Amino acid sequence: MVITSTINNTTTVSEAELSQQVYRRSWYVTNIIIWAFLFIYPFFTILDLIFAPYLWQSLLLIRLITVLFVYVVYELARKRRLDYRLPLHVMFATVSVTYAGLCNLVDLSAVSTYFLTLSVLFLLINSVIYWESTNSYLHTALAIILLLLGYYILNQRYPLATFFEEGGQIFLIVALFSGYIPRTRYRLLWKETRLQLITQQANQQLQVLNEELSDKNRVISETNGQLQRLNEQKNNFIYIAGHDLKNLVGTIKLSVGELQSESWVLNSDQREYVEYIGDATQRIQYLLNKLLDVKDIEGPAISFNYEVFEINEEIEKIVNILEETAAQKSITLNYDPSTIPISLRLDRVFAGQIFQNLINNAIKFSQPVNTLTLQTTLADNLFVFELTDRGQAIGQERLDQMFGKLDELSHNNVNSPDRAGLGLSIALRLTEAMNGHLYYRSSPETGNYYRVEFPSV
Repeated sequence: MVITSTINNTTTVSEAELSQQVYRRSWYVTNIIIWAFLFIYPFFTILDLIFAPYLWQSLLLIRLITVLFVYVVYELARKRRLDYRLPLHVMFATVSVTYAGLCNLVDLSAVSTYFLTLSVLFLLINSVIYWESTNSYLHTALAIILLLLGYYILNQRYPLATFFEEGGQIFLIVALFSGYIPRTRYRLLWKETRLQLITQQANQQLQVLNEELSDKNRVISETNGQLQRLNEQKNNFIYIAGHDLKNLVGTIKLSVGELQSESWVLNSDQREYVEYIGDATQRIQYLLNKLLDVKDIEGPAISFNYEVFEINEEIEKIVNILEETAAQKSITLNYDPSTIPISLRLDRVFAGQIFQNLINNAIKFSQPVNTLTLQTTLADNLFVFELTDRGQAIGQERLDQMFGKLDELSHNNVNSPDRAGLGLSIALRLTEAMNGHLYYRSSPETGNYYRVEFPSV
């Protein structure tokens, strides 16, 4: 629809171009009419042999002279590029002159035949000719005048009324009615020519558009090829970096195992730190395995390993890990877990990632010497985690940008240094991917508020 509208708005035909095309087509039809007349008109001598045998030789000579004269004028007009109407006028006039003599030279019994022949000639020519109807009516009047002159010069053997009753009335009716035909044909010629020119221009524009589309498709194809190569390079980098990281994590895990085997020489705080390191190492190894899974890299969704576990204990571990980070900014994490155990069916590692990202970002963007309230509840078989920061508000617009950071990065340069709040966007994606809901708001009156909901088991 858009392309068609564009073509209709830009396709115009100038009157000069239209007139030129009409002129060419009119000349083409004139060529056909003249050559048909030149070949067929001499054969009308057959009628002379039948109805005027005593004059057929003279009549044949008249017809041949007529044909020769029309041919000379036609060639002259064609070579000198004169108006196409000139040979047609000459043809009409010579036919009228010829039949003005024929109808007055033959016997009265044959006059009706020649009038009928003249009527057929006028009808055929008017049916195929391209010009204004005034020209046809002009030649009808000329034919009547010539017939009258021929009667007074060559005939007067019987009354004029009798002469015209022998076919003159039929000729007059046929000539007048057939004279209207060129008017319709001439108008149709202009309309058809205009439509043809518009169609040609539209086809040319479509061809140009097709060439432009082909060029754009070629550019898109080349770009896709480059993107595929970059994607392969990205995957290769992920595989290489991921395997290297797995080796490093394996070394850390081995070292943690050695420390845990010698835990009797460690104090309680050291054993707790070793446990945190071991737990974090397992999480990192899990995430690396997911990263190196081709299906997870190329597929539209993450493949989760669902299991049923107690969520309050998982959140408490995360709070304990992040307390030291919060203490560096004199921030207190006030965790108020539900009084009853709450079991959820989620991916344990990714669920922990959600809450760790929310708490870690809340610490990062909170002002020093502040308190973050964390609370879990169970309402109508729905687990609810609430994080409230009543300090300085981040701002709803800024918070919206932070939760949409992944979308922003996917449409911009992946090497953009702006990673502020990326953890919030990851938390939102993971929550929704595991059929949960994450809500947030920020205002100067209430501070910053985050809420996560998951169906309980």
